[in-house]
Amino acid sequence: MPAVWRQQDMAIRARYLIELSDIFTLHCECQQCHTVVAVPPLKALTKLLDKCPNPKCGHPWMEPQSGTHLVNVQILAEKIEQLKQATLGCTLTLEVEGPASQR
Repeated sequence: MPAVWRQQDMAIRARYLIELSDIFTLHCECQQCHTVVAVPPLKALTKLLDKCPNPKCGHPWMEPQSGTHLVNVQILAEKIEQLKQATLGCTLTLEVEGPASQR
């Protein structure tokens, strides 16, 4: 028996391809107060992202005990910048999923 698709069961998902040269900023949104910080990748190499900059909040964003997450963000930012400057024989993109919409 053939599969029957009903229109209300169908979801359409968009996917976006982002070239590394299109990455201008890293966005961090505080889970507590929703303050947003957008910094160029190389600025992420500072301690700017260790806690919420909102003076009324100050919620830690990265693991304060070991600093592992902050180091990983710094490495990611550094690698993005290195790849943006590299001469590659291909176009390197990141694929991200867009919002789902019901038909």
